[in-house]
Amino acid sequence: MNERIQELAMQANDETGNLFDLNHKELNVFLEKFAELLVLECDKVLTQHGSYFSGEGEPYHYAASLIEEHFGVEE
Repeated sequence: MNERIQELAMQANDETGNLFDLNHKELNVFLEKFAELLVLECDKVLTQHGSYFSGEGEPYHYAASLIEEHFGVEE
């Protein structure tokens, strides 16, 4: 597993409780938090590197906001 994905999983675990002791409802909370963190990480990468591809970052900032909106995640 990618090191950053592992870090995000641990962060989600820290914010939601111990993954190994979760019941079904708590596991869903963990998975939702983990997915949210992944989307935010994608947004961050896209935003940081957008200007590299286009000469200006505006299209990539827009794409990042579409990703956030699509997944219902707010930064």
